[in-house]
Amino acid sequence: MIITKKLKARPKTWLSRDYLVHEGTQQVALLSASVFRRNAKALIGETEYELDREAAFSGKFFIKLDDSLFATADPKSLFRHSYIVTCGDTQYTFRLTSFLRGSFGLFEKDKEIGSIARESFFSKTTILKFPTNFALPSAVFLYWLVLLSRRRRSRMRH
Repeated sequence: MIITKKLKARPKTWLSRDYLVHEGTQQVALLSASVFRRNAKALIGETEYELDREAAFSGKFFIKLDDSLFATADPKSLFRHSYIVTCGDTQYTFRLTSFLRGSFGLFEKDKEIGSIARESFFSKTTILKFPTNFALPSAVFLYWLVLLSRRRRSRMRH
């Protein structure tokens, strides 16, 4: 896996629904999840993106700018935490690779090209690794899917 872009994401404060995304020491995005976390806003530079789902309990997840879709994620199976992600003309598979660590991998065909994983088991910081040509809004979108997945998994344990 050739990775050249490494981002770090973490909650703004301990119980925050706002997440800061950094590349090195520079903040590159702010992800603000709604109270119920079904939708969110991502501020990347001066541009605000909307992240949501087509319907409350079904349909594709998406990130859009104004009325233009930037990327979509169609759940293959919610219980297996696997999605078909479309960014422009390219399709990827985004799936859980480690249940214990909550790690996800981004695959183009069968080759892993990116990943999202906690920095350590108890850490609130998450590491996002992608090729340099992978768009930042798409990376933030995938991070939001990971946050939704973690929330679903934690509810299943209680």
